[in-house]
Amino acid sequence: MAGVSRREFLSGLAGFTAAGILLGCSGPSAPSPAEQAGRPVYGGTVIFGSPADAEILNPILHNDTASSNITDRIFDPVLRVDPLTGQPAPWLAERWTVSDDGLTYTFYLRRGVRWHDGEAFTAHDVKFTFEAILDPRTRTVRKSNYDMIVGARARIEGKAPETEGIRVLDDYTLEITLEEPFCPFLIQGMVRGIIPKHLLEKSEDINRDEFNRRPVGTGPFKFKEWVKGDHITLVRNEDWWGRPGGPYIDQYIRKVVPDSTVVTAQLKTGDIDVGSVEPSDLDELEREEGLTIYRYDDLGYTYIGYNVSRPPLDDKRVRWALSLAVDVDTIIRTVLRGEAVRITDHIPPASWAYNPNIKPPEYNPQRARQLLEQAGFRPGPDGIMRRGDRALRFTLWVPAGQKVREQVAIIAKDQWKQIGVDVDIQFQEWNAFLERLRQGDFDLVVSGYSLGVDPNPRAFWHSAELAPRGFNRIRYRNPEVDRIIEEAVKVPGCDPEKRKRLYWRFQEILADDQPFNFLYSLKALVAIKRSIVGPNPTTFGGVFHNLHDWYIAK
Repeated sequence: MAGVSRREFLSGLAGFTAAGILLGCSGPSAPSPAEQAGRPVYGGTVIFGSPADAEILNPILHNDTASSNITDRIFDPVLRVDPLTGQPAPWLAERWTVSDDGLTYTFYLRRGVRWHDGEAFTAHDVKFTFEAILDPRTRTVRKSNYDMIVGARARIEGKAPETEGIRVLDDYTLEITLEEPFCPFLIQGMVRGIIPKHLLEKSEDINRDEFNRRPVGTGPFKFKEWVKGDHITLVRNEDWWGRPGGPYIDQYIRKVVPDSTVVTAQLKTGDIDVGSVEPSDLDELEREEGLTIYRYDDLGYTYIGYNVSRPPLDDKRVRWALSLAVDVDTIIRTVLRGEAVRITDHIPPASWAYNPNIKPPEYNPQRARQLLEQAGFRPGPDGIMRRGDRALRFTLWVPAGQKVREQVAIIAKDQWKQIGVDVDIQFQEWNAFLERLRQGDFDLVVSGYSLGVDPNPRAFWHSAELAPRGFNRIRYRNPEVDRIIEEAVKVPGCDPEKRKRLYWRFQEILADDQPFNFLYSLKALVAIKRSIVGPNPTTFGGVFHNLHDWYIAK
């Protein structure tokens, strides 16, 4: 979630600091690492239970949080996000500089870093990674993070064999030159995991390479095995550059658990050590002496998405009617037990660019019916609204095993029925669900986005980022939104107040267009076995940002 942020503001990401840090900080309710006594010891296994399996284990290809949970442990980025401040921090690069005109970035890389197979890491690997992303044959949603580099567009269009603006000066120095200043460059471009040139440069198809199932990185954990639909096991990298001997724990296992109810049950029995907590299970798990519950503000949100390319969802009146018919405040109070905040648009309250002046749609089924009538719909003999010979019927797709989202779908279906809209709910396995979204094969979805620290929404809302290229899965197009998105990343000096004003206007337009029913941003809740020392979940780092520091108290 907050796994993306480097804006050392050398290039002017300045002012996002104060606002971003203060808004995002909400320390855990459990003791901080400084308060946890004991000397770190080696050994043991940490098991994380989740209903979602990974999709692909290549950091330049995946677009789901389950995969990034694994690849973030295996691969190192050039820069990392400081988990407390959200600022860029050294990682594979020990330091970096930015030219006075904000166009040329020079990264000075660590020496002595080795890939898990023993080969040396160099600047050639970094260049290869970015070239692979820009390669027209690579199916990735990350291209827009780099298309401002000199020569990148020619590379993306297949007109150039390499990118002019990415230069290896020597084995440990990389220079990147942009065509024009791009405020989120460090935050969006330099926190992606780096992949090994020596293993992939001769790949016939990086999208299908065996590497994506058996990855090799430079990170604190090495890949051991992946049993699809069951578990992924990582083991300590004893030769990790970050600490002699590597992480303290022997193994990290991501275990696929059927649904969130089973996650709760296995937290209680000790079959898993870490798991996300549904608000409905919070009281029950807080009574477990062997568990600690952590809370932190989340940069993500949950939504009901409307495929605006499918009539009648291309009619704003229909979208507004669907949104007005759902009682979101009651969902937050009952289903979520108050562990969430109502949102109005894409940028959640934890962001420095959040617009507090926008009001969400208030539950009003009577007004919803009026809007449907204005759109030409009339009640049929079965009570379902019709326009001509077409009944107002939709299919709502929901990822299976996510209890809260399943409940949201059931409540929404019932409330839509009250305004004459018939909805069929389909629950689908996570990776199949993601593929459906990429292909645009849906009417309505209940899903969510996990956002980076910089509010740049291009990948989600720009018309050039329609899925599968980007995350614009509902096929939203608005020329003014495109203009604002493009302007906000080029603000002179990256003035945070000017960027904020642009993003406030973006939020106003989005809230008015209502391409989503923007529902809520959860207070992230995670349960961790009390014997595990070191966890310190944060808004900018998530739960596992310091997994290499965790150990199991004896």
